[in-house]
Amino acid sequence: MRKYLLALMLILSCEFVTGAATPVVPGLSDIGVEPEGGAADGDMRTKIQSLNIPFTPKYTRELKSKIDDYIRIYRKKTSRMLGLTSIYFPIIEEYLKASGIPDVFKYLPIIETDLNPRAVSPDGAVGIWQFMPSTGAIYGLSSDKFVDQRCDIHRSTEAAAKYLKKLYDIYGDWALVLAAYNCGPGRVNSAIKKGLSNNYWVIEKYLPEQTRNYIPNFIATAYAMQYFPEYGITADNPDLDLQLTKEMKVYKELTFDEISLVTGLDVSQIAILNPQYLRNFIPASTDGNFLTLPKRIINAFNHFVSLPDNRKNDYLKVAPIINEERDLNTSFYHKTNIIAGSGESLKDIAEQYDISVHSLVVWNNITELTLASGTEVAVYLPKKTEVKITEVPQSRKLKSFKLTSRQVDQPLIGDAILDLKHYVNFAPTEYVTYIMLPEESLQDIATKYGVTIQDLITLNQFDDEWTPKPGMIIRIKESEIIKP
Repeated sequence: MRKYLLALMLILSCEFVTGAATPVVPGLSDIGVEPEGGAADGDMRTKIQSLNIPFTPKYTRELKSKIDDYIRIYRKKTSRMLGLTSIYFPIIEEYLKASGIPDVFKYLPIIETDLNPRAVSPDGAVGIWQFMPSTGAIYGLSSDKFVDQRCDIHRSTEAAAKYLKKLYDIYGDWALVLAAYNCGPGRVNSAIKKGLSNNYWVIEKYLPEQTRNYIPNFIATAYAMQYFPEYGITADNPDLDLQLTKEMKVYKELTFDEISLVTGLDVSQIAILNPQYLRNFIPASTDGNFLTLPKRIINAFNHFVSLPDNRKNDYLKVAPIINEERDLNTSFYHKTNIIAGSGESLKDIAEQYDISVHSLVVWNNITELTLASGTEVAVYLPKKTEVKITEVPQSRKLKSFKLTSRQVDQPLIGDAILDLKHYVNFAPTEYVTYIMLPEESLQDIATKYGVTIQDLITLNQFDDEWTPKPGMIIRIKESEIIKP
């Protein structure tokens, strides 16, 4: 709970961002002054030249100051920022790769908004990529009182990747692409004409001050993201439910309260993962709206939304009772330590476990993609559910599957079989649970399971004269169940 609340506070901490970078240090020339030498400076200079960025950087006093902000002065902020990257970078990387954009352009949202998906600039630019309404509309991003697609990580990143590709088609130089992204192609074209060059470092002095700071900001961010372990900085990672996610499309309206009832997630978690929905409400859409949820529950929730409306309503009536049965202290994930083989890389491990390379980077505090043989790599995975389906005859018996160390029953409500695989947050116990059906008695349940009525009364602490109602959860002790 603390982790995702901290993430929410960080995301919502800045309602407005200016996008303006640190002013140029007084006395520097137009292209910057190199700092005085020294062992530390020499090491930093070497690291800058070795950065994985698609253009040649310049080492200036201004750049060194910006790097120091990340690695020395504002270390806690860098740690929090690294934690937020574990939520957003895996999504951003996929869209950049699909459009042929260098992976390092995922650092742009850090410069633009500190990875705040609901950031709003004084000029009206919105989201981690800071789309103005007009530019957003050109790239298919709509907004209304319920949904602002500029805040949608998926749609806005897809739009940003298209825009970056268009800029590269124009300039053929990634440094100029960064400049144009910041101040617009018009100003870059004007600077090119004045400087009679397509080299960014030559035309830099003809660009706005904010843009002259933008490239050093990008280089400094890349430096912090690629060398943070060497400065003893670790990621302040949010809850794993915010990191290990998957998206689906929903076509009918849903409220965050309904999603919370079905999944057991807190509404604030759902809001962090889905910042495009301005009123905790997903409207109906013929094209479908993206919904991002933890991987561990996405399949079960997908099954829920596919049910007929009346069956969904049946389930929502009993969901509050089911949620009361959940153990909030249960861990939904387990840690596995992988020993890297000869020549094995983080990418190999990521593909094997269907997670992102960046997740492995922030979990293990390493940035070297190729691993030395014997390197231990921590991997966090949702707890596995071993499904065991049994026959469901007309007598409306239960369909069951094994979940961790216990048996969880899948009830029939009306004619619909509800998939309860998302009940990974039931703590292992010595009993199974059953949702009482309409017109069903304790005697019916006792007969079905081969136990006595007194067994049910004792375990569930029923009063002898009290009759349980449909929708109530009935506990049945496993040792008393007659196995087939």
